Amino acid sequence: KVTHVENNAQKLAKYIEENVVSKKITYFCSSLRLDVLPTLLRVKGILVNEVEAYKTMYSPVKLETKIDAVLFYSPSTVESYIKENNAEEIAFCIGDSTAKEAAKYFKNVQIAKIPTVESVIEMVGIHFAAES
Repeated sequence: KVTHVENNAQKLAKYIEENVVSKKITYFCSSLRLDVLPTLLRVKGILVNEVEAYKTMYSPVKLETKIDAVLFYSPSTVESYIKENNAEEIAFCIGDSTAKEAAKYFKNVQIAKIPTVESVIEMVGIHFAAES
């Protein structure tokens, strides 16, 4: 059960340091991930057991039809998309690190208020409802 979320690793590390009693955590991550969270936690004396839960694999697909927006849930999805497509749409991103990667290619990058799939979808709905 998820009990707390943050938009970036710095904020999450601060929350863990201030609110989690245990000085040992397990960090489930992909084969491609930033070192920010485990590094910040280790500096604060928290033992981090890293478990590579999945291997990130790129699978770029060339889109043949015009689209208005793209939803990204990790920096690697941005990298995969841009291998075969142009960055002419709006990029809706789940969090700060994904948005940072998208900003390298897209002019219009939007970040979800809460880093969840539901929050990204809600952001898209609000954006396009305002346009109509």
